[in-house]
Amino acid sequence: MLEKGIQDGVGMLHEIIDGGMITEEPEYNAELRYFKRLAAKSNDIDKNKGKAGLAFLAYLQSYLKLRDFWLSWSPAGAREAANRLGIPVEKVARTTNALDSFNGHLKGKYLAHHMHGGRLPRLDYWVLIYITDVIPTFFAEWAAKRALASYYSHMRHAPPSTSSPSPIQFQSR
Repeated sequence: MLEKGIQDGVGMLHEIIDGGMITEEPEYNAELRYFKRLAAKSNDIDKNKGKAGLAFLAYLQSYLKLRDFWLSWSPAGAREAANRLGIPVEKVARTTNALDSFNGHLKGKYLAHHMHGGRLPRLDYWVLIYITDVIPTFFAEWAAKRALASYYSHMRHAPPSTSSPSPIQFQSR
């Protein structure tokens, strides 16, 4: 029976993740009843499994009550974002890796030598660093990347030069 309960629980989680199911669904209530019965058994192992299952379901219910939390990471949320933005689902960013990377870069490159005992500088000093160092450096790097990409694009599409002989042409003596 436990294996069936675990399989049902995994199936329920897939439905939540894929379709945006909420905790008032019959599948959730069936799992809740199953783990309550398991927790009421006299066997210590079954009791512990039941308590753990009930603790997880309580956590899951508290998390899923706030639609924005689970919608932000689920495929159902990606589909909703794609519909709102008018773009394919594959183009929806699913992680915050870019933001986390920028935050680490900001703290490591620009603010590291201004930290005292691991604390960030005061807000006014942070704003000064951001305006005088971070933003100009960002746009300079962005312009350099665009110029390099433009150069490579130009080189790929440039007509061949006629001033020098081709390597496959032979010169007569």
